[in-house]
Amino acid sequence: MREIELKVLIGAERAKDLAALLPGLDMIRGEPRQNALHSIYFDTPEGILRHEKMALRLRHDGERWLQTVKWRGQLAGGLSKAEEDEQEIETDTISFEVIQNQKLRKKIKRLIPEPQILIPVLETKIQRHGFDVELNGTRAVLALDNGEIHASGKSAPLHELEIELVEGAPRDLYEIARFLLPDGGFRPSRYSKAARGFMLLDEGCIEPAVIPRKAFPVPLDPEESCEKALRAMLRECFDQLCANIEAVRLLEAPEGPHQLRIGLRRLRSALAFAGEPEDGQDSFDLESLREECRWLGREVGRLRDLDVICTQIIPQEAAAHPEETGFDLLRTSIGEQAGAVRGILRLILTGPRVQDLLITLAQFIETGRLTGDAGGERSFSDAARKALNKRWKRVIQRAGRIDMLDLEQRHALRKELKKLRYSLEFSAPLLPEKATSRFLGKLRALQVVFGDLNDATMVEALLTQPPFRDMKDISTQRAIGRILGARQHKAQESWDHARELWDALIACKLPWD
Repeated sequence: MREIELKVLIGAERAKDLAALLPGLDMIRGEPRQNALHSIYFDTPEGILRHEKMALRLRHDGERWLQTVKWRGQLAGGLSKAEEDEQEIETDTISFEVIQNQKLRKKIKRLIPEPQILIPVLETKIQRHGFDVELNGTRAVLALDNGEIHASGKSAPLHELEIELVEGAPRDLYEIARFLLPDGGFRPSRYSKAARGFMLLDEGCIEPAVIPRKAFPVPLDPEESCEKALRAMLRECFDQLCANIEAVRLLEAPEGPHQLRIGLRRLRSALAFAGEPEDGQDSFDLESLREECRWLGREVGRLRDLDVICTQIIPQEAAAHPEETGFDLLRTSIGEQAGAVRGILRLILTGPRVQDLLITLAQFIETGRLTGDAGGERSFSDAARKALNKRWKRVIQRAGRIDMLDLEQRHALRKELKKLRYSLEFSAPLLPEKATSRFLGKLRALQVVFGDLNDATMVEALLTQPPFRDMKDISTQRAIGRILGARQHKAQESWDHARELWDALIACKLPWD
């Protein structure tokens, strides 16, 4: 049997609130249930089942023992899909003979000749509040789980909301979550309980440490369909987005906002590959998704710009002018401003608007028709080449006579170059390696020029406005002047090489051609 469920991490307080809220909701059908679930997961001492990506457990629900095998599991965007063979048994002893799926039973018996070889490797003790729910004609079982995972003498608390599909559309599982969490806090789970247990066994935790997350390459196959390739790309972007939302929420590190802004830009570039479906149940407003990503990027950018000035630009200029005392006061003032902006951003990231964006993104990626109603099965390699050619034509159009561009035209070209780079990085596994590497190198070198131009514009916009413009200390104003002058000088110096770098780029062989 195919099991489909949405898994959402919640805090202990949110779990209590939901337990009190759920019984009175209109979507609830029937009476709520409470069970004490004790689950024991088994494997060989060598971890054969784990290696085969299988999970075998015994669970006692207060009345009976259930034996469950899960395999072919996939968890992305909080949506878990797995094959499941679950049977009631009379005792707390593993039996291969009760497994109904014949192929599965044969495979397990081939891997493990006797069930006596199996040992308990981890267990969960969960208090579950269960509810039958219905929304938009979709029926589901909602489980509010509060408890602990135990492995090798270690334990960790777990609070999780599971919404398992009984009948209807998987996308409605996200609508149920949206209804239950109207004020924000949607955190899609990335791991099953078994995976968390093994993490506890190996690393002493059930969730990896929160750190800023860089982009990962997306492995693509030349024969892969557009639908499959685009889903892999969007999943990578979504994971980077969620990880860096947590990093900004919990850490002070400037790398968090930096990687979050990169993740949003990559996401928008990946969404450009998506097609608009016809009106119907599976339709999504992609332009609204893109616009919400732009909005969030602007909010994150406010903090990122202050971080850049505070942690990069001021230290560089202070080192160049050690006699200037105003840099310390300026850095303190900008640090205070960054702290205030960080607090506002954290409220935004845990609020309803960002939650709505995350739910809709996950819903689209995991349940939507990504390429529209036509063309989903065609090779992504062909589609990527066409998309890159389109991007390149836009760059050529924007560049014109590059040394004659005004500030607004330079800014427009900077954005097109960035879009081209992200699209090319996504498509790189499908293109000639040497030609792609050479082209990307030339492209990045040109982007440095536009980065210097953008820094100069950003610094001027921030430091010539309140509160920094109104700082009374003469040494601080002198420090601001030094920064503005140095950034303008660097921008002009870089721009003097723009034509040379542009000529080097257009002389490159196009790797997608």
